[in-house]
Amino acid sequence: MTASVQPNLAEYLAGVLTSVVPLRSFQLPLLDAIDSVLADDLTASGPMPAYDVAEIAGYAVCSEEVATATPQRPALLSVIGEIGVASWHPIRLPMRGCFVIAAGAPLPAGADSVIPPDWTDQGVVTLKVRRPSAPELNVVRAGTECAAGEALAAQGEVVTPALLGQLALAGFAALPARPRPRVITLGIGDELADAGVISTPGRVVDAASYVLTAAARQSFAQAFRLDTIGDDPQRLKSALDDNAMRADVLVLTGLRLADAIAPVYPEVEFRRLPVSPGGVVGFGRIGSEQTPVICLPGDAGAVYVGFELLVRPVLRRLAGMDPVFRRSVRASLTESLTSSAGVREFRPAVLRSRRGGGYTVTPQPGGKQLLRGLMNSNGLMVLGDHITLAPRGSVVDVLQLDR
Repeated sequence: MTASVQPNLAEYLAGVLTSVVPLRSFQLPLLDAIDSVLADDLTASGPMPAYDVAEIAGYAVCSEEVATATPQRPALLSVIGEIGVASWHPIRLPMRGCFVIAAGAPLPAGADSVIPPDWTDQGVVTLKVRRPSAPELNVVRAGTECAAGEALAAQGEVVTPALLGQLALAGFAALPARPRPRVITLGIGDELADAGVISTPGRVVDAASYVLTAAARQSFAQAFRLDTIGDDPQRLKSALDDNAMRADVLVLTGLRLADAIAPVYPEVEFRRLPVSPGGVVGFGRIGSEQTPVICLPGDAGAVYVGFELLVRPVLRRLAGMDPVFRRSVRASLTESLTSSAGVREFRPAVLRSRRGGGYTVTPQPGGKQLLRGLMNSNGLMVLGDHITLAPRGSVVDVLQLDR
């Protein structure tokens, strides 16, 4: 099959992304919501903490009763009992009394300070306090962290472990969020072998689908890799029809994808993009669920670049994340390089902050060594289709490859 030429990369990406809509949101249990995107703003239903608590383990006292305490003339208080974190009965502090209190325990009514044990003689019946205390010393007041109705998280925010913990404290058991996209990857080709062997003539390890699956997982997706399958169109159709309903997007890789896909899925359109590395890519929807299918070249290095340009933005759109594209910065080249006219080249690079501001960028190996070059890179350098020579010191765009 001959792929039609798509002269403009930006137009192609815009067309693909326009056809993709964010996944429907659900009430996800807390631990299932990690790395998901919130679909609504969340507010506190009450103050946090809901009551005054001791910040440290010590003695709950009324600060006025120990205001004049000194080592020579300690204040004397009766030890009434102990208050632990699990205490729930309302307790009032009597005059000239104190409670032994645990860190995080509710403060008794009438107490406004928690004094550390080393300020006292740690008496069991009568306590000698040798230093004065100020109101609210070592006390966390109700509503200190947030007030009732205060915003806790915004729509579009990614659920991190810290945010999840804060929401658990606020009383949430489930969160309105879009689930992480389900991605299924598949390497297609008679010559492909699963990992665990060394490539030999006629049998090539399918590194590309492993790269795809790992990159998708690092991009907050739920990614699963299927065992390689040959070029037979009917076997391929059976495998894809069976998995289309289980995935939010299918990502395929192989050297002859267009020839294998076109006979059974004419709705998948292939385009030859003016990019390097790259070449022919495909996109369409299949099955009753109209699951998106993305087709990429079979080279592992080219697949990684294709993932960054096309797959990752689609995953972020499905997840409801914004922006969908990598952040780009301008950087000065540390060495001269050449590129082919009429092709937008993406080359692995090391991006460094420059003292005084700005960035420098050092190209890494490409071509047959592309995957090795990507191993040591933190950026993808972009050379426009009009650039044939970029001298040292010239400024280029670089996509930052952070998570």
